[in-house]
Amino acid sequence: MIEDIKKYDKSKMYKILEDFSYQIKDSEIIVEESKKDTFSNYNKIIFCGMGGSAIGATFVENIIKNTINIP
Repeated sequence: MIEDIKKYDKSKMYKILEDFSYQIKDSEIIVEESKKDTFSNYNKIIFCGMGGSAIGATFVENIIKNTINIP
């Protein structure tokens, strides 16, 4: 059945879903690395996307909203 899905999945969405846990782990590394930054050179943070889900931006917002004073 999975092979049938992959056969007709021209956009490779199945692969994206398979890799989702790796994306979460990568985001944790990015957040940890960003904690080393003082954010002194920033005055705004903007998240852009193609629509669908704001989960990425919400995830980051919840992690940093109490530690930085940037809109």
